[in-house]
Amino acid sequence: MTDQFIPSAAGEGASGFDADAARETMGLSDEEFALLAARAREEIVVRLEAVRQGFRESDLPCVALNSHTIKSVAASLGAEGVRRAAERLELCAREGDADRCSRHLPSMEGEAGWLLKALGRL
Repeated sequence: MTDQFIPSAAGEGASGFDADAARETMGLSDEEFALLAARAREEIVVRLEAVRQGFRESDLPCVALNSHTIKSVAASLGAEGVRRAAERLELCAREGDADRCSRHLPSMEGEAGWLLKALGRL
């Protein structure tokens, strides 16, 4: 596992997220996928704020738990950039390395921000 932040490739879409591919993989209708996307967006917003709160309170177990949940939501959508960024943050937090975590938080916030915008447009 690398500590280097590698943003999503240009033209890849928001954090590697391809809504059509995700919808097709899940076998969902447009309406079903729109509901799932809305729920995913809500979950990521809540969990991202919990990660930030964990940082403010120096609560690395909180950071790890909420990063893990973001990772899972992103993985279910095929948003690989967010999944990777959340995984890096989760691992740093589980290892108790607050300094390394603080270097990874901006990349996860950036990747998650792209995904939230994409989900908001569905």
